[in-house]
Amino acid sequence: MIDFSIPTDLQPIVIMLGGVVLVMIITAIIGRILVRAMHRLMAKRSHELDQALMRARWKRIKTMIDRPDAESDRLAVIEADNLLDFVLKAMHMPGETMAFRLKFAERKFYELKRVRWCHSMRNKVVHEPDFRLAHRQAAAAVKEYERALRLLAAI
Repeated sequence: MIDFSIPTDLQPIVIMLGGVVLVMIITAIIGRILVRAMHRLMAKRSHELDQALMRARWKRIKTMIDRPDAESDRLAVIEADNLLDFVLKAMHMPGETMAFRLKFAERKFYELKRVRWCHSMRNKVVHEPDFRLAHRQAAAAVKEYERALRLLAAI
């Protein structure tokens, strides 16, 4: 049988090395968490938007989506998309179109992928005259835009 016991004179050194390794692992994990948090904070604050103006624009969009008519739903989706595009431009996201800016922003903010379907719906509303937008779809899209704008610290 093999004896895996540590000699008595080496036990304090082994315990100390184990403690040092544990502290290094914990420090690395905490450091990584802090670096990610700082990166997100810096990215969120990378725009100089007038918060009062942004909230006023958002309040107007929320008022539109609360109306019962289909035209208000269409306008709410279009305006919410315009507002997000305005924020992405203010954050200096590169791209000629909203779709390209959104795709670039998704690299930094993975959660923005959920807005992609909202933007495609907005394109259908604008470019397809026969497209019927259900109120439920419009409300869901506006909710996603709101989530994205909060993520980017715009509202």
